[in-house]
Amino acid sequence: MPISANLNGILRPIPQIGFSEPCAQAEALMFRYPDAGCLAVVDRVGRPAGVIVYNRFFHLLTASRNMAYLLRQPVHSMMSAPSLVAELHADPEEVLQQAERRHQVQRRDPVLVMEGERIAGALHIPDLELLQTAPAPTRDQEQITDLSR
Repeated sequence: MPISANLNGILRPIPQIGFSEPCAQAEALMFRYPDAGCLAVVDRVGRPAGVIVYNRFFHLLTASRNMAYLLRQPVHSMMSAPSLVAELHADPEEVLQQAERRHQVQRRDPVLVMEGERIAGALHIPDLELLQTAPAPTRDQEQITDLSR
């Protein structure tokens, strides 16, 4: 079923952090905004430089033998380039198709959404998929189906 909504309706706010801030600051933002799924790392003028995906960040952090050292490092050492950036007015179905074409490791990563030069928020893949699901049949439709058998 085609998606018939726009991205604005499922967009989630995304916290932003400066390129040189310590990872401890990133960790604090993640606990403050647990539903965001990622942080946008921005340069000095607020342009996106990368993202930190929560689950990957915590995996690296907890697997480290020196967590205190990692938390002192600048966030740019833990960020990655956004695996998908979409414009706010993009077609949701196309965004979902692009997300599904990403590398398997990144396929479920949030999508960074821009409105011109400004970061508008992030999209979660399950939210996009929910737009695509067909509505449950009504009772009348079920009765018609039963009669046609």
